Amino acid sequence: MKVLDFNSYLTQINTRRRDMLERIIQILYYVASHPDASINEIAKNLHMNNYVCGRYIDNMKAMGLVEIREQGKAKRIRLTKKGYQALMVAMQLLQYIPLEITKVEERK
Repeated sequence: MKVLDFNSYLTQINTRRRDMLERIIQILYYVASHPDASINEIAKNLHMNNYVCGRYIDNMKAMGLVEIREQGKAKRIRLTKKGYQALMVAMQLLQYIPLEITKVEERK
């Protein structure tokens, strides 16, 4: 029987949450730069699967970060005021992360 290593479990959860946060910030930044982008455009430019990108967008809508407008078959995405505020906070926090850490992360 395998014993659950609680620290390993927490590390896995924190890694997933960090990855999700990174994707959300990427989407916020892209949508701020490209208002009314479609999910397909966002997914393509951020190298994501359309389905996964759509799930992120749906969750971000539930958080009040984006609004979705239907335009024919396409869904157009825009940031809400809360979305812009979240992006500004993220950008302010990112300026305090040392460049060396970012370079190490990029090599993985």
